[in-house]
Amino acid sequence: MNGLIGNTDSAKFIFVAIEDESQLPSKGMMKEYFPNHQMNIYKAWGYFSNSFESIESYIKITYDGIDSHGRWSPNKSRCISHAIRLNSTCPSNSFFALQYSHLVVAYYHLSHALMNELSDLLKVIEETNSLIDSVISCKEKLTQGIDTVSKHQLPDLKMSDPSMQSISQLFDGYGDGARQELSRRLNDWHSRAIWT
Repeated sequence: MNGLIGNTDSAKFIFVAIEDESQLPSKGMMKEYFPNHQMNIYKAWGYFSNSFESIESYIKITYDGIDSHGRWSPNKSRCISHAIRLNSTCPSNSFFALQYSHLVVAYYHLSHALMNELSDLLKVIEETNSLIDSVISCKEKLTQGIDTVSKHQLPDLKMSDPSMQSISQLFDGYGDGARQELSRRLNDWHSRAIWT
């Protein structure tokens, strides 16, 4: 169960990135923008910090590309400082969006099922990226093999004269289709999670 969502089926969130907590809208301001709705604010480094990991990973992917996932640590680089949690029935407010657009990273209506789906998808992306990277690194090793046998005058035709056409066919674009499909799945998740 995701700690940010708690015991309810779902909740709406405004994820923000601020350097100074004085930039956060006050509870009074939030009541003006979202009357009759309970509000909680959670720090990304606070009690529910592990609940931020999937959302932060997703945001990072949108900034850096899908092939970047798995190469950073959420503890080293934060793109969200706080989550403002509101009731699942809370309507959006365009005045709030205009006033705080410079602070807002994302608006989401999240459920436990959506968070589990995102977590599972991120694991698949990380596993796929690791595999793709390890396979593509073999292309570099084949090139190093040419240099090694030449340098040490080793008689090995497979190492000294590999088929560059075969290497290109095998390695160029390797994993592109898989990453495109994973991007499509992330976009589908986003379309169901976005709070509009």
